[in-house]
Amino acid sequence: MIPLHKKLRFLFVMLTALLLTACATTNLANEKFTQWQTAAQAGDAKAQYKLGAAYASGQGVTKDNVKAVEWLQKSANQGNAPAQNGLSVMYLKGLGGAKDDIKAIEWLQKSALQGYPKAQYNLAILYKNGQVIPKNEEQAAAWLNQAALQGDAVAQSDLGMMYASGIGVAQNTATAIEWLQKAAAQGNSEAKNRLAGLYAQHLNRPSN
Repeated sequence: MIPLHKKLRFLFVMLTALLLTACATTNLANEKFTQWQTAAQAGDAKAQYKLGAAYASGQGVTKDNVKAVEWLQKSANQGNAPAQNGLSVMYLKGLGGAKDDIKAIEWLQKSALQGYPKAQYNLAILYKNGQVIPKNEEQAAAWLNQAALQGDAVAQSDLGMMYASGIGVAQNTATAIEWLQKAAAQGNSEAKNRLAGLYAQHLNRPSN
């Protein structure tokens, strides 16, 4: 049996190691934030985006939506597509300022037209649901296709279901399965469930 004093010493060593690791992680996060802040103030668009995203999420800094919008705006003005997408979300939800659907769509379209897949997906969903902009299922499918071609798994899954249902595109089960398989291969659980449903409807299930 291990003596009590040795057990306590072991626990103390482990606790000290954990505290040192936590401190090192915090210091590293603070160092990165300081680097982003310095670069952002010097006009670096990528750093401005990272700084805005940090303020929006509260990672490494106290959450502050007003500062998030400020830095995302600076980055978006320089043409940074992720910042334009992030800024559109802030305007759409009214975070860090007044809700502004017109500005939200304006920045979202700019980001999507630059080929940013997250913006393309977000724009597709707005068209599909008729949220903020008039419902247009053809446009929804077109933007989902753009994002899916870039490997966005969620877009691939949603596009697959549009082909399966014939929404916004001509119904095509083979194409639906193709897109769902691509999404499932990336580990998308929703695509796996949808694919299983299509197999049950249209294909013979493989025997175990």
